[in-house]
Amino acid sequence: MSTYKGRLQISGVVDRPLDIYMDLDREALAMRTPDGEEIGAWPLDMVQITGRDEGFTIQINGIPGWVRTENDGAFATEIGLRWAPPRLRRLMATYAREAEQAVCLT
Repeated sequence: MSTYKGRLQISGVVDRPLDIYMDLDREALAMRTPDGEEIGAWPLDMVQITGRDEGFTIQINGIPGWVRTENDGAFATEIGLRWAPPRLRRLMATYAREAEQAVCLT
């Protein structure tokens, strides 16, 4: 499981960006506040994530929102994002190169 620090905004629910941690594995996405309060957990097939140049549009149970992580390239790669705008594609490529170099050094 990977954990990503980020910020979440959902109009009408979380009107200003809220600091969060996202726990991601192959089957689910869970969100919690920095002090450990659970926001929610969902199977990945119930979560729609679209890459943007600045973060991601996220839709859970029909409720749209926006999220940004401290490592958008790694997050996009791990969720298997197949399409991304130019800036996010560059971040994904940078993450892939760094991961490959880390493997070669070990």
